[in-house]
Amino acid sequence: MARCALLLIASLAAAASVALGQNDSATCTDPKLTCLAAQLPSHPIGTYQCATDGSICCTDWVSSSCPVCGAISFPPSDLYGCAGETWDAAGQLLDYSYAGYRAGVDNLPDMPKTVDLKDSYGAKGDNKTDDTQAFLDALDDVTDQAVIYIPAGIYVISNKLEIQKRVVLKGAGRNATILRFTKSLTDIGNNTWAGGNSQYTYGPALINFWGTGRTDYTTLMGTVTRFAARGSKRLYVSSVAQFGINAWVRLLLTNVNNTLVADLHSYMITPDTQFNNRARIIMFNFKVTEIGPDYVGFERPLAVNVSTAWKPEIHSWAPFTRTECGVEHLTIQMPWTPYNQVNKELGWNALNFWWTPHSWVNDVDIQNAGMQKMVGC
Repeated sequence: MARCALLLIASLAAAASVALGQNDSATCTDPKLTCLAAQLPSHPIGTYQCATDGSICCTDWVSSSCPVCGAISFPPSDLYGCAGETWDAAGQLLDYSYAGYRAGVDNLPDMPKTVDLKDSYGAKGDNKTDDTQAFLDALDDVTDQAVIYIPAGIYVISNKLEIQKRVVLKGAGRNATILRFTKSLTDIGNNTWAGGNSQYTYGPALINFWGTGRTDYTTLMGTVTRFAARGSKRLYVSSVAQFGINAWVRLLLTNVNNTLVADLHSYMITPDTQFNNRARIIMFNFKVTEIGPDYVGFERPLAVNVSTAWKPEIHSWAPFTRTECGVEHLTIQMPWTPYNQVNKELGWNALNFWWTPHSWVNDVDIQNAGMQKMVGC
């Protein structure tokens, strides 16, 4: 999980360093700088206009008369423009619009409660009684795809919650239901401090959702046989026999001789040697929308180049049976403690979703955490 998070942060930083640069050579006399009130039908804001000093700026309101930019204006990005009009799927700015529950396409479900933590399990929520056992009993009793409703109150919890079912923890509101954890992972378990470093820097957490996913020879559907450029929406594969329309699959890439990471950062920074030759360092999920004689197509553009040198494999999502897990409408609170330093954390980690796709965190406040949320990849 650490490598996934680090690569994501590094790639964003590299992209941002380019994307935020203003095109200083452009002026308001350029032919392209007309009033673009309807650049994007679904997002008709972000028109180019001229500031009083003659420079280009964007504004987040539309006017057919193209007035000068006001105080809310900002310079356009070379890679994004004002409203995405200069964005290119094959360019350096990655597309994260598919993040979120079911790729951001479906609305979050509003599921009715299955059990009430107070009524069914005697939880107090009085900020004094240790309610850990009530949570453990509820998690043990409920069947798959249950909603444990946690009424308003402050619930003291002194152990971690390990969840191996499709469960939703649903509070009465972010400011009404508070889960107050009193012990860190170091307090609860044996922190080995291997090499002087905490084993809890990158997880797990005080609330863990454990999925059923795996990626091995039993899930392999095919290998990629040709180079595909970032922005492409088709991969040529060794066999299409196991693919189906609308099936979710996963592309895996290995960082052979650090060349994948170097390419990911457009060769602008030196790759960290700790990622050299890491297997499956990139995992790209997509839904199949097209099947040809030797290729599959998908609904979203590739976020990275795909070279056959990086041992590209496509795997099935079939083992991912523990989906639709969620935490919503509550606060997770830990005591305030001074931050130690990197790799010395005590494990005040709030949430961990591991191999549980199509899950969510909604309307949740996390206070005083060393790590708030981790999504296992």
